[in-house]
Amino acid sequence: MINKINWFPGHMKRALNLIKNNLQKTNIVLEILDARAPFSSKNPLTEKIIKNQTKIILLHKSDVAQTTEIIKWKKYFENLGNTVIISNIYKKGMRKQIIDIIKKIAVVKKIKNYKEKIKVLIIGVPNVGKSSIINLLSGKKSAKVANKPGYTKNIQIVKINEDINLFDMPGILWHNLVDQSIAKKLAILDMIKNEIVDNIDLALYLLEIMDQNNKNILLKKYKIIYHKNSLDILQNFAKTRKLIHKKNEIDLEKASKILIKEFREGKFGKIILDKNYNTF
Repeated sequence: MINKINWFPGHMKRALNLIKNNLQKTNIVLEILDARAPFSSKNPLTEKIIKNQTKIILLHKSDVAQTTEIIKWKKYFENLGNTVIISNIYKKGMRKQIIDIIKKIAVVKKIKNYKEKIKVLIIGVPNVGKSSIINLLSGKKSAKVANKPGYTKNIQIVKINEDINLFDMPGILWHNLVDQSIAKKLAILDMIKNEIVDNIDLALYLLEIMDQNNKNILLKKYKIIYHKNSLDILQNFAKTRKLIHKKNEIDLEKASKILIKEFREGKFGKIILDKNYNTF
């Protein structure tokens, strides 16, 4: 029996309280979603807390996601009344675009010659890329970037310029991942600790939901012609990579880890895990 994926360590509970406590001190929320899985990376727990707050949604890592799907998601969230930015930290002018929109929609107090500083609360699930956005906006390495979920555990206040401060919150999930398809998508994108994940189950799930374009690249790259199901593909992948034990047994565990890693790295093309059919 495959164990249910669930990850809500103590620091995430504390982080949730940090968000609640700091929300009233800030003027605007910057919510970071992964453009490869915008629906799955949206935390319903924080959504309840910030629902009445001025907010910008950043569809982050758009450089590795399928453009047509990102545009659909942008329209979807805009139709719900959100301000949405498709973000790519490598794109020229990205920093200015985000800062200009923050200044435009943030609600700040103005008394005679005094104008309140804009305080931005930045939130997102673990390993969604908050640190890279903070470093982009501040123009320096203000936040450490670690390619593992749950790295940031405390609040960090970062000065962006004379007008804006960022309140960086630890990444949090929700305490009951009822929808295991969402949990698996988060795990595929490295937003849940690898130690609690069944890699073979995850790789088989990935092969089931993988976009056909990605799958075609995978099959062509590893010369996999005959296959009946996802297990056949995984076994053939392992054989092609020569992942065989001494007893001539296929190392499915290692094959699964490598397959997931190559998928994350975009070796099979630009990614989308959440297709927008407007049926959510």
